[in-house]
Amino acid sequence: MSDGYLRVEEGDWTGYELAMTRALGHKLLAKFGVVTSPFVLQRTLELTDVCLILASDGVWDAFSYKEAVHLVMSSVAQGKSAREAAEILVNSAVEIIEK
Repeated sequence: MSDGYLRVEEGDWTGYELAMTRALGHKLLAKFGVVTSPFVLQRTLELTDVCLILASDGVWDAFSYKEAVHLVMSSVAQGKSAREAAEILVNSAVEIIEK
């Protein structure tokens, strides 16, 4: 993580990255429109929680949090894996934004 990226190094998500400087606001890019004050929500996960969606504004511009959770949970209920549900969410957001 010394380069500002959070990487998954094992399991089904190996190779995926989250650019923390972009996700949390990079002060040097503020002059180009990057928001430097991130929205942060702290929540203690409980056994009854079934999904956690980490997404950028591309998803949140297309869906409310309730819509995103509904889409992901509907996909899982149809037997899709977490990866497949995530891909459905992202692809659906792209379709909406491109219209």
